[in-house]
Amino acid sequence: MEIKKIAVRDFDCRQIFECGQSFRFELATDGWWQGVAGGKMIAVRNDDSFLYIKGASEADVRNYWVQYFDLERDYGALKKDFAAADPYLAEAVEAGGGIRILKQEPFETLISFIISANNNIPRIRGCIERLCRNFGAPVACPWDAGKTFYAFPTPEALAAATAEEISVKCHTGYRSAYIVESARRYLETGGAMTDLRGYAGVGPKVEACVALFAGLRTDAFPVDVWVRRVLEEFYFDHRPTEKEVLAFVSECFGKMAGFAQQYLFYWRRLVDENGLNTQDIGAKTV
Repeated sequence: MEIKKIAVRDFDCRQIFECGQSFRFELATDGWWQGVAGGKMIAVRNDDSFLYIKGASEADVRNYWVQYFDLERDYGALKKDFAAADPYLAEAVEAGGGIRILKQEPFETLISFIISANNNIPRIRGCIERLCRNFGAPVACPWDAGKTFYAFPTPEALAAATAEEISVKCHTGYRSAYIVESARRYLETGGAMTDLRGYAGVGPKVEACVALFAGLRTDAFPVDVWVRRVLEEFYFDHRPTEKEVLAFVSECFGKMAGFAQQYLFYWRRLVDENGLNTQDIGAKTV
């Protein structure tokens, strides 16, 4: 099978797929990251100079995957601006320099992050995989006819299901009702995403995640436990309110706040994993 090759900089598959924005790509034993997005099955890997894509046509690479991986954005310039403006972001962009924010399908992003609420990543992945297997269309693997993957369910498929059925088959618990209600609202509104809080199960964090990871707003700034630790340890001397966070983020990070959030999120997790002492990194600024 022909492998497409695209020259890239500031790109790392592991960082992209392990920074909490996407749940459907996994590292296979052959070193390729494989997954389904937009109903399309691919495998990708990268080195310092190129992104390699297996299973996609030239047209799909040009018309879908370039946009999906945000390949037309100059992340080098973005990181340079962040590093010059903020000493903590300078550390963060150094640690997660290969992160890119994926432009994911809005409905899939909405349902995925409704499932993510008060959940951990392994369980989120499992719930979404079961949702796809039970309610999504099969997708043949282009390089292995013996493997079948599944597309994310359509709004119509989830709207026609019952909360009990989804709960039993997908182990999504109380979120099952939110999934059905949100799928029906999505259809009723013609896929409108301007009022995300109007969807069942969408609070401040889920709203920000959907807005950022579906490419709706670059200034959206999801605050989870890791990001809150960053804010409290490096930027505030107290636990900030949602209003304080939004004001601070708007002033300091501006219209690209979502990108800052991803670098800070990834970096703070690495700090814990590597056993570093955050008190040695710098003093609070607020």
